[in-house]
Amino acid sequence: MVQRFANASAKRVGGRAELDWPPEDELTPRRVLLANVLPLAMSLVSVGIVTAGMLLLERPVALSLVPASAIVAIVVSATAGALVESVLGATLEGPGILNNDMLNFINTAVAAVVAIAIT
Repeated sequence: MVQRFANASAKRVGGRAELDWPPEDELTPRRVLLANVLPLAMSLVSVGIVTAGMLLLERPVALSLVPASAIVAIVVSATAGALVESVLGATLEGPGILNNDMLNFINTAVAAVVAIAIT
C-alpha cells in the first residue's frame, strides 16, 4: 500500500521519481512548526545544555579535583577530539575502513595530544 501511494504521488524528474506531497506552496501548520518553532526550541535546549555543562565544570574546580587553569585546555581538547571523530566517522566509518572502537581511540588520542600541546 505504501508503494502504491508513493507511485501515485510521485512525478518523474530527470529520470527519477520525486514525491510531490505536500505541495511546497501549501502553508500547513506542520511546516510553520518545523520552520519557526522547532529551531527556537532547539536553540533553547542548546543554551540549557551549555549552561548545565558550565555548572558541571564548576564542581571539580570547587572540589579541587581540577585546577581552574586546566578548564580551557579540557574544553578545547575535548572539542577537537569530538570534531575529529565526527569527520572520521562521517567519511571512514561508513565504508568500513574504521569501526567504532578505532574512532573512540583516535578521538581520545587527539584530545590528549591537543591537551598536552595547549598546556
